[in-house]
Amino acid sequence: MADLEIDLFCEDAGHEAFARALIRRLADERKLPLPTVTARSARGGHGRALSELDLWQRSLARGVAPSTADLLVVMIDANGEGWGAQRRSVAAHLQPDLFRETVIACPDPHVEAWCAADRVALKSALGVDPGPPPAKPGRRGYKVWLRDALEAAGIPVLNDPMDVAADLMPFLDPFRASKGSPSLGHFMDELGKALRRLGG
Repeated sequence: MADLEIDLFCEDAGHEAFARALIRRLADERKLPLPTVTARSARGGHGRALSELDLWQRSLARGVAPSTADLLVVMIDANGEGWGAQRRSVAAHLQPDLFRETVIACPDPHVEAWCAADRVALKSALGVDPGPPPAKPGRRGYKVWLRDALEAAGIPVLNDPMDVAADLMPFLDPFRASKGSPSLGHFMDELGKALRRLGG
């Protein structure tokens, strides 16, 4: 069986860090070789990500920017619209005939909130209690909360606080995480099923 290839399209580096860590974990659990992950994403937020996704797919369809990937993972924040509604919005942009499998992830409300989905896991990863996440949704609030938690644990934030995803992933309990964030539970389930189908 050839190693799996995944094209990853997301709106910023934090999404990419979380997706790569989760792909590694799920591949390990299924005894699959680590897939080759190629980031195809734009930087610049939700609107630009969707515009670039459209443009990139048109290039693929014309053969201008070929891809040999088995799976496309698209990851764009729900931004308070609800992950189901955002997922349908993203799905409307996809050309399903370009890939064998496609998985859409819509962190609700933002990808940083996924680090709060299983606070037991985050505490284990950091070695300190991260404290409760922000009461009000908002990306900036979650970023500050996560950065403060890392600093309290003595972990310098050199790039993006979402880099903690690689440390968090081994401790993440799927049941607790799904209960804490249904959008994360959906992504784990859909990605796991796609890897099983492609890797089988």
